[in-house]
Amino acid sequence: MATIFAPVVKGAQALQIVRISGSNAKPILDLLTKSPIKNNSRTAPYTSSGSSKGNRSIIPRHAHLRKLYRNNILLDEALVLFFPEPHSFTGDDCVELHLHGGLAVSQAVTKAILATDLARMAEPGEFTKTAFINGKLGLTEVEGIRDLLLAETEMQRRVAIMGSAGKVETMFNNMRDKLIAINALITAEIDFAEDNHISANMHEVEKTVAEVLKEFQGLLRISQQCSEIVRHGVRIALLGAPNSGKSSLVNYLAQRDVSLVSEVAGTTRDVLEVPLNLQGNKAVMFDLAGVHETDDIVESLGIQKAMEVLKKADIIVYLKSNKINSNVNDKVNNNSEQSTYSSEPNSEGPLYEPLPHQQLIEVSSKSDLAQSLSSSKLNISTKTGLGIEEFLSILSEAVQRTIDTSSSSSSDEMATAALSLTERVRNILETEAIPGLQMCSELLYSDIVLSHAELSRATDAIGRITGRSVNMNEVLDVVFGSFCIGK
Repeated sequence: MATIFAPVVKGAQALQIVRISGSNAKPILDLLTKSPIKNNSRTAPYTSSGSSKGNRSIIPRHAHLRKLYRNNILLDEALVLFFPEPHSFTGDDCVELHLHGGLAVSQAVTKAILATDLARMAEPGEFTKTAFINGKLGLTEVEGIRDLLLAETEMQRRVAIMGSAGKVETMFNNMRDKLIAINALITAEIDFAEDNHISANMHEVEKTVAEVLKEFQGLLRISQQCSEIVRHGVRIALLGAPNSGKSSLVNYLAQRDVSLVSEVAGTTRDVLEVPLNLQGNKAVMFDLAGVHETDDIVESLGIQKAMEVLKKADIIVYLKSNKINSNVNDKVNNNSEQSTYSSEPNSEGPLYEPLPHQQLIEVSSKSDLAQSLSSSKLNISTKTGLGIEEFLSILSEAVQRTIDTSSSSSSDEMATAALSLTERVRNILETEAIPGLQMCSELLYSDIVLSHAELSRATDAIGRITGRSVNMNEVLDVVFGSFCIGK
């Protein structure tokens, strides 16, 4: 396998780390520090003489200050670390060079490494890929690391860390081991059916299949319910009549002008999305077109699209302007499968009747322009900041309730594990592992050969979740390790 290297972060910063992985990592370090290896042992310290103070030993997993050279030209003075295989992130020999963060320093060291002809630049994700190939990481751990790098909120970090720390990997490996064990029982039943004591173990097979199937179904159900929320955010829809202050609130929360604000009714005609981080939870706020009766075709299309987004929202924030005592309150009814809207004079009812899973927050906006404030609603002003802090607190609590409700039927550990499942894992569970176990259970006493095939299908599917394929030798090892057959 080729020796690879790459700067950890591109561009200028206070510090820069260059990682080298592969069999040539140590020779490259020797060339950069102008120090031949005095000891080739993988574990013993080896000697570096890149200092005027004479030879000093580099101890694995210890930081050492060394000068880096190219053709006797000093490039930088860096902290150098050496991780011998297999005790490194990738499983190969690894070197880390902690450089000063100037762009020119990083480029000079990069050119020096390339000039050795002992390594090439790494492709994106290649260090992690090498770790997977070398058995240092499973696929769910790899996906966890990816999600950890992309995490924007505290909830996403907690979910990703469970995957990257190997907890999900361990969970699936334990289930896979259970399936391999009962696979061995069925194999023994098929091959040695004359031994009556083996037939009694079919009840153990039936019990284990039911337990694992229940676990998988629970994981899939929870994951489907709330993984979308954690990865993409709780959906918050801003609803109100035209000029109720929706766009001003969006701009205030986004701290930039993402929505056009105008006194002209119907300015917002498309759905605008703004990502939010509410006390560590990711949310997406949708600025919808003002809902009202209109003859404008384009505006009508915007309202229609707003209604579609509204039905998919987790939280509805209904804004009603405090600016005037409006004699028109647009009301949305949800009495049928397809929502309709109408204008009713002097109506004091809520603008929207939320669906069972939705939370409704009613807010009175433009409070800075009001002669008197509403006593029944939260009053806010994006001009003065009045009520915004309280509004964000209420909104954050609603977001947390949405997340808690989606996973309330399971233990915290199971819920977190379910949340960390990727679309790839969910697809394998839904289309292969769960159907395989269901068919295995149905056919166990009527067609044991087909039942065995379905169990093998499910076991292989779990192996592909973690990156471990099923080897028949594993099954045979369990068979002959558990039974005294052949004596």
